Amino acid sequence: MQADGRSREQLLARIDELERQLAQANVEKANLEILVETVTEHATCLENEVHQNNQEMLSYIQQVEKLTTAAVAVETNTFEPESLDGVTARSDELGGLARVFAQMVKTLKTREQELAAASDRLEAILNAVPGAISWLDANGVYMGLNRHLAEHWQLSQDAFIGKEVGFLKGSDGFAEFIRQFLGSPQDSASEIVKVEGRDAVYYYLIAARKYQQGAATVSVGIDVTERKKTEEALRRSEQWFRTLISNIPGAIYRCQCEADWTMEFISDAIAQISGYAASEFIQNQSRTFTSIIHPNDRESIETLIHQAVAARHPYNLAYRIL
Repeated sequence: MQADGRSREQLLARIDELERQLAQANVEKANLEILVETVTEHATCLENEVHQNNQEMLSYIQQVEKLTTAAVAVETNTFEPESLDGVTARSDELGGLARVFAQMVKTLKTREQELAAASDRLEAILNAVPGAISWLDANGVYMGLNRHLAEHWQLSQDAFIGKEVGFLKGSDGFAEFIRQFLGSPQDSASEIVKVEGRDAVYYYLIAARKYQQGAATVSVGIDVTERKKTEEALRRSEQWFRTLISNIPGAIYRCQCEADWTMEFISDAIAQISGYAASEFIQNQSRTFTSIIHPNDRESIETLIHQAVAARHPYNLAYRIL
């Protein structure tokens, strides 16, 4: 019997129980160590995987930023194709998007260069035209013009942009023509208008045409000042000639010698000779010059006509003093 009242057998049984519990604890400890080692190993792998994924995501985000930066660069005209080399090499959707974007930018640049070249050619042609050319919106406001028009008014081309037609002193005729044309259903119109310049009066043949479904108009003005002066001089000369002819005391006539000798012009004095008005002779081509020539003059007139024909001069002018 032991001091604590336990028998030897009970102590041995207790010892065995403790040894069994210790063995169980050692087994659990070993399992726990294995579990900890396994968890640690998996945690390390997971950490490495997360790190790798983070790196890949960071790289992806950086390349997305490259693509968005490239889009901004296109807007500011600073885009460099080489800036997308790393992105276009990707085999995923981002790489495909980058390649499409790069091709679109390349096509856009090509079109811009072609458009710029065409614009330069058009500007050179318009500036070489010896006439005034302008573009106006539906309200008659200048959108553009060629150099000739600006130089005529001794202004820069920019001075016209945004200004309403008629802002120039002396251009009232042109402004009125344009306003009437813009307010009409016509697609095109032309008219000779008077323009008062700083040092002289000019006349322009203006031809205008609407485009963009009437939203804009182009006008072309050709300087016809010299032609108008010539026409005016001719009109005055003809008026002076008719006044002179009408005051000569005799019949003056002109006939086409190489045709059928019919009259082209007869002065009003013919009525005093033949009893017919000059207009009747012109309208009735059956009346030839022989019907009004004085018998005493026929021989000399026939000689004059033959000389004119021999000299290949198609017209003959003669008169009979009453």
